[in-house]
Amino acid sequence: MRACSNRSTARRALVLAIVAVCVGGGGRAGVAETGTSLPLAPTPPASTPLAAPPPAAPAALTVPTLSLAETPVLPAPSERAGADLDLHQAWRSAHVRQVLWPGERSSFQQFADLVVLQGDAHRALLLLPSSDGLASRASFKVAIPAASDCELVAWVALEGKVGALSDGIDFGAGVVAGGADPDAAPIPFARLGPGAGTAWREVRVDLAPYAGTTVWIVFAARETGDAAGDWLLWADPRVRLKAPSETVLDVTQPDVRARRLTPVPWSEVNLFKPYSVFRNDPVTYDSMRWLARTFPWLTSVRLFSALGANWGPTLERDYDGQMGKNPTFDGSWETPLARTYEFFHDGAEWEGRPLRSRFDWTSFDRLLDALGGSEMGLHVNLAGAPETFTAHRGHYATYHFNEMPVVDEVGWKEYVQKLFQHLTERPWFARAHVSFFNEPNCRWTDADGTVRRFGYQGDAADYARQYFWTWQAMKPYVGPGQVHLGPWVAEPDAPDPVVNNLPVFLRALHREFERAAEPLPPWSGFAFNIYDTPQLTLEAFATAKIAPVRTLLEAEFPGTSLPVRFDEIGLHPVIASVFERAGAGTIDETRWATAWRAEMLALLVEQGIDRASPWVSTYTGHGFAPYFFASYVAHAVDYRVSSTNEIAITRDEVDPPQSLSVRLASHHADRIGALWSSSDDGREFRVAVWRYPRFPSSDARLIAEAQMLPVELRLPAARGRVWRLRVLGDAAQRLPETGEALAVSSSRSALRVRGAPTVPPLAMRELIATARVRLEMGGADVFLIEATASDARSLEVPERP
Repeated sequence: MRACSNRSTARRALVLAIVAVCVGGGGRAGVAETGTSLPLAPTPPASTPLAAPPPAAPAALTVPTLSLAETPVLPAPSERAGADLDLHQAWRSAHVRQVLWPGERSSFQQFADLVVLQGDAHRALLLLPSSDGLASRASFKVAIPAASDCELVAWVALEGKVGALSDGIDFGAGVVAGGADPDAAPIPFARLGPGAGTAWREVRVDLAPYAGTTVWIVFAARETGDAAGDWLLWADPRVRLKAPSETVLDVTQPDVRARRLTPVPWSEVNLFKPYSVFRNDPVTYDSMRWLARTFPWLTSVRLFSALGANWGPTLERDYDGQMGKNPTFDGSWETPLARTYEFFHDGAEWEGRPLRSRFDWTSFDRLLDALGGSEMGLHVNLAGAPETFTAHRGHYATYHFNEMPVVDEVGWKEYVQKLFQHLTERPWFARAHVSFFNEPNCRWTDADGTVRRFGYQGDAADYARQYFWTWQAMKPYVGPGQVHLGPWVAEPDAPDPVVNNLPVFLRALHREFERAAEPLPPWSGFAFNIYDTPQLTLEAFATAKIAPVRTLLEAEFPGTSLPVRFDEIGLHPVIASVFERAGAGTIDETRWATAWRAEMLALLVEQGIDRASPWVSTYTGHGFAPYFFASYVAHAVDYRVSSTNEIAITRDEVDPPQSLSVRLASHHADRIGALWSSSDDGREFRVAVWRYPRFPSSDARLIAEAQMLPVELRLPAARGRVWRLRVLGDAAQRLPETGEALAVSSSRSALRVRGAPTVPPLAMRELIATARVRLEMGGADVFLIEATASDARSLEVPERP
């Protein structure tokens, strides 16, 4: 669910500790503090005399770290493998030289929050100065390919709250020969003065002199005076290829990643609980019809916690104590609605009565039957259990359903049996999908070591028993493919077994079925929820989430094919709240977020994800365009433009293309991504193309700083043939002029999407071109391009100037 962070959100407790006085020294003389960018001269790769090793620090105070021999060698990007080497993500691979005061917990680590300064957002590594008078250092061992034109880039600042107490700190960055001792090698230092928590200062090092060698990349912090507040942030440190001056996108060279997407992976949408949107009396399903009509790529709606346990006696008795504990979700509006639509009577006055007499389906059936009566399929989620089956205990603080584990096997099985028996009588259930339970393994570890269960309050054994009992009771009523396993939280962070607990939960579940000699359910897939968080970006999803999960599934369920699906995708609320508090705007409505969604959809195709569900709010603003464009490329929808400048989008009933091709922006230095398809005869191409900035930014910052990047779209060339092109994009973007095209045949602006008044207007330009079209792409631009081959003799093509 939305509120579970990828790692310990509770690390915010770090800001409660204030660093005491320390004395620092060593290293090269500081560089004068001037300007906003600080290029640091690299240490030559040739042999360099090194200073004597520093005296050993007291063992009890030294931060645990990898030895020099244990430190893995990380590959820098090359022309063939162009994704950035993200050192923020690889922080556990660093060799760390740091000595802290006894009791200090703020060792080198990922900072808990996204940090937004003057509209620029970064993830950061926290590096405090050492207490022994020498510099703290975090050193990464990196292999630079021979044919690689790379650079090191990072940003530095003091943490805003604690850093307000600082009188300044020395920061250093350098490149040291791989055979040297990174703890002793000289590197250049510079000074961040007081008030350095209000803007980022760029650090950039050219790595061209190191091509073909292995080096240490060193980040350092030191303080020779008062160290109070000296919380130094190294933001988004990475090795990246230098950006090209222009990009060529050649659709004649397909990169096939998927075949016949039916339906497209983004064909489901999240609407939270049924009554959160649909609660009129009498209930109508006009809103469901509106969804299907306005966003015709959608075929189903996920209704979280749709099957009860959203209200209970504990919530009624102790409303204030139960609510307000979720830092990203205020559920105060929900209690009266949950009570109204709860179909199972709970509480002391109902105890002892026959279970069958405690169901009241009136409101529930009216609501779900109306929703199921539309053309959209329903994905109903069973999230929790009434308190009658949890030893009369309730816990609603996270998602406003009872999160306590079931302890009454007999009663719970009877409840589930009655529930699903009733569901099979509903006209919509035969084509519905069912999931249970929600993120049962969501955990975090506080700074003091306290483990918190975020959501389900039981352990792995409790969950396995509850899942098994539930399946035994419901299996006579569900058909093949109607149930998947999950959704889970997937946190393959090996050093923290509390967080990396998915293997434990899956093994407990497997053992529970084995003990009963019962086969596993015929799951249609495996689901986990995936969000861009302060610790993990979309660019790491494939390697840090998807690949480890697939490996785990192969090991835990050998011979069982479980397609991966995401029941929730998006930008995590903890990012959104920080971004908004910093005055940068609503992150979901930024141009950057629009490009993020385009990249996310391409990743779903590239990774072969079965299903992924954004929240419905995605479609109400700028987020609409990437879904529309990608759906058109995949032939899931078609569209036409009326004479009144209205875009009508319809479901495409024609067979989808044989294949789709993907170019991930995050795998290329130019940050240009594309998704494209072609007709079998090669006479029609559909291309979605976008420019995906690395880091979130406010629109004002992005527009002010992003330079236009020329992108050349290459189409098949043939004598006597030209291409008619239709380019669609946000009306605020710069649509292509003639460029490499022969002529502009028409241009239209202020195009409105039928039925979606909150979607920003689009603009269209039609071109006639030969084999090349030149686009000028600004930061976070997203375009849809349709190219259709025509006989040149049938066109009056003006001569090119």
